[in-house]
Amino acid sequence: MAQVVVTGGGGFIGSHLIGALLTRGDEVTVIDLCEDIPWRLSHLSGRGNLRYVAADVRDRQKCEEAIPGSCSKIFHLAAVVGVRNYCSDPLETIDTNIGGLRTILGAALLRGSKIIFASTSEVYGKNSKVPLGEDSDRVLGPTSIDRWSYGSSKAICEHMLFATHRKHSLPMVIVRLFNAYGPRQKPIFAIPAMIDEVVNGRGPRVYDSGEQTRCFTFADDVIEGILRASERPLAEGQAFNIGSSQEITMASLARKVIDVGGKSGELEPRFVDTKGIYRSYEDPSRRVPGVSRAKEVLGWAAKTSLDTGLRKTFEFVRMEIDQERG
Repeated sequence: MAQVVVTGGGGFIGSHLIGALLTRGDEVTVIDLCEDIPWRLSHLSGRGNLRYVAADVRDRQKCEEAIPGSCSKIFHLAAVVGVRNYCSDPLETIDTNIGGLRTILGAALLRGSKIIFASTSEVYGKNSKVPLGEDSDRVLGPTSIDRWSYGSSKAICEHMLFATHRKHSLPMVIVRLFNAYGPRQKPIFAIPAMIDEVVNGRGPRVYDSGEQTRCFTFADDVIEGILRASERPLAEGQAFNIGSSQEITMASLARKVIDVGGKSGELEPRFVDTKGIYRSYEDPSRRVPGVSRAKEVLGWAAKTSLDTGLRKTFEFVRMEIDQERG
């Protein structure tokens, strides 16, 4: 039994990770902004090995008090996420992401805790030379484009971690997540937004041409990748792409969501120009992870097909709707 901390544990990935950690018997301290235990953790709230602390990850004093002295691992997930959020408030995005890691680095150094940092495919920017290996170049747009504030802040965090690892021998590993999806994800992200529209009888929105491609990774696979990265000694001091290799255009994704949702012939994708939504925006044309390092070092590869993951996510959404209706 290990004592571990999960920052941002009330979020989508955090809630799935905490469930896995509790199941294997770890003592889990969750640090999250919400004053009360978040809805995503309500099904876990009765577990004796779960402790919840409401705190801003930038608050050094509260975090120092919350993190046990014998904490062996800190899973640092707390961040501003979602394109809408970091386009609408890039200053908060930068401050939260970098300031939060600064707090966690200080706590980890004092305790000798290992940091498992949730980074993102956004660090690659608009590099379209796929598949993207962990050492691929970062190709970012101009600093006047708010969209790049998130990827840039996460990249700075990675620089901080690599530098601290080299200078102070801090144990750490970085996982770059590629378009995670699944139950309990808010509809500000692509797949849950499309599902929400389909279950409400609307054609799912697709931005611009819809020819841009992504690789979507089901939550169960993401958690397995994170846990393996946290456990394998050879993973220490490295970054890993955690993503599916199943590439799909956004237009095709919308049609697949319609099909899995049982609405083929009834609904069609709705194409929307991003210029009418975001004041400054760019979208990478392709984003496909190279996962050879994860396969070799972690023995990990995504197992869940997009069709299977979509069906499971639809089932969860419909179950929630049934519960709300009573």
